[in-house]
Amino acid sequence: MSAYSFQDIDSEKYEKILARKSVGFYEISFAAERLIAVDDVACQLSGYSREELLSISPLTLFDDDSVGSFSERLFTRALNERFPETVRYHVKTKSGEYVSMVAYPIEFKYREGEDDPESVVVAFAAISNK
Repeated sequence: MSAYSFQDIDSEKYEKILARKSVGFYEISFAAERLIAVDDVACQLSGYSREELLSISPLTLFDDDSVGSFSERLFTRALNERFPETVRYHVKTKSGEYVSMVAYPIEFKYREGEDDPESVVVAFAAISNK
């Protein structure tokens, strides 16, 4: 995976996100419903290696409510409907603990000549469960 850097992101639009110390990035394929790229922060926060994260379904990392939210967002996107810019998920770490995170879509990637995005790059930050 090419490393994501803050210089590559519209800093004005995402100032609040980038102000957090532990912002991670991942890219997910809509068609495959799989992670296709993760950064070091994603690995550190989850406890999984990059290879492990890329080999498992993201759905296995969520609690039941988060699976529903994730699936609804994919379905809504498939219908080309607008959905809220941010979403909160509860993600299971490798140790079995759940961490709350807020996810923000940063960039939709398209195949040349197509209207539907192939994937989305997402910034996320762990937040307090309080």
